[in-house]
Amino acid sequence: MQWLKLYADSFLDGSVSVTMALDEQAVWVKLMCLASNCKVRDGTLRHGHGLPMPRAFIAERIQAPLEVLNRTIEICRQDRNEFDDRHRIEILEDGTIKLTNWDKYQNIPGLRKGRMDTVSRQLAAKAKFRRDVQSNQEEALDALEQGRQ
Repeated sequence: MQWLKLYADSFLDGSVSVTMALDEQAVWVKLMCLASNCKVRDGTLRHGHGLPMPRAFIAERIQAPLEVLNRTIEICRQDRNEFDDRHRIEILEDGTIKLTNWDKYQNIPGLRKGRMDTVSRQLAAKAKFRRDVQSNQEEALDALEQGRQ
């Protein structure tokens, strides 16, 4: 299960609530949810590493009418983010929809660091377990040899 970081104030009182109708706000949130479920968590709506998701597929996946999706995308392409004056959505050359500032708002560097910390802890625990098992085996062999003498 993936998680998605949202700023409540921006949805309740920010530009999202001013520039988008309620159905468009719902599509915007669902686009963010879809981006968080993509394999490459970089804010792009793609299958795997390169194949852009067609808009009809996106509309079906988020259970929204295609015309509402298209309207929302167009609003997000024109609307500028209140934090850094960038558009909320960019359309890449291959047609991929990219949610701008994804790394910044989803704290991707923090997620990567957390994953690396987890992997390091797991590797250290496994190494300790192996050392303990090997030590126990050596002690058992020593006890067995002393018993034979």
